[in-house]
Amino acid sequence: MTYIRNLLNSTLKSVAQVCLQDNPYTGALFLLAIALYSPLYAACALTGALLANAYAFTRVKDGSVKVLDVENGLYGFNGSLIGIAVVAFLPINDWALLFLLLASIFSVQLVIWVAARSQVSLFTMPFIIVAMLVYGLGQSLNVTGQGVTPMFTQTYALPLFESIGQIFLLPNAMSGVCILLGFLVASVRAFFITLWAVGLAYFLAQEIGMNETALTTGLFGFCAILTAHALCLPSDSESMWNQKHVVPYKIILGVVLSVMITQVFILAHLSFFTLPFVLSVWAIQVLGQLPIGKVSGLLKRVRA
Repeated sequence: MTYIRNLLNSTLKSVAQVCLQDNPYTGALFLLAIALYSPLYAACALTGALLANAYAFTRVKDGSVKVLDVENGLYGFNGSLIGIAVVAFLPINDWALLFLLLASIFSVQLVIWVAARSQVSLFTMPFIIVAMLVYGLGQSLNVTGQGVTPMFTQTYALPLFESIGQIFLLPNAMSGVCILLGFLVASVRAFFITLWAVGLAYFLAQEIGMNETALTTGLFGFCAILTAHALCLPSDSESMWNQKHVVPYKIILGVVLSVMITQVFILAHLSFFTLPFVLSVWAIQVLGQLPIGKVSGLLKRVRA
């Protein structure tokens, strides 16, 4: 019973960790948001997270992963996104379910492999790799995912909320509202960071001339939201970028980068999923390793 309780708790946290939140109630609200768009999407997201976490728990015994990291959902959030990608781009059958199982295990194993060799945070890169493969597979086989009829629809665009929903591949305003409530449950700070990031992203997208389809379906800002939250994570580094008075500027730069990279992918007619988010955060992290950041840290120690 303890194992099942820990597995369920870590699974809910995994869904929350898609948006870098560590709260099972937030994860439950995120699952509700997915179910409002499609109960099947929610079931597959839950299944993917469960499979990834179950496999991660088996790797605790050989010391490959820390049990606390698994319990905090850090090994299951890619699995939840993979579950949505599979149902979005492939018909659900035995082969699709087998693929979901293997892809969920792959997402955990890739994180373990990279962590053993570097300090690079993969974020949603395992999901991106699998999603692009699934999308290409669906195109090559000339098959499509399951048809979706959202529980709530609107006759006019609500781009800010739809952009929040796109974090989970949900172009639906009501799902976006539910996800926003999930952020509020996590913390008031997370709630306002989300609103601020998506608002800034919308303004920037309009200024650079992003096409109307991307604006109305919310493609412009979901990576900006994830980027803002990732850049708010605490760090032990003494880099200039991690000083309290610099963090807001770092977040603004990250949001700008994510919108610009999103625009490049849109203009190139390429699928990108959450890739602009990962690339933006990596770029900021590289900037933090430049000599200017090291000099700033040295000056801080000298003043102390």
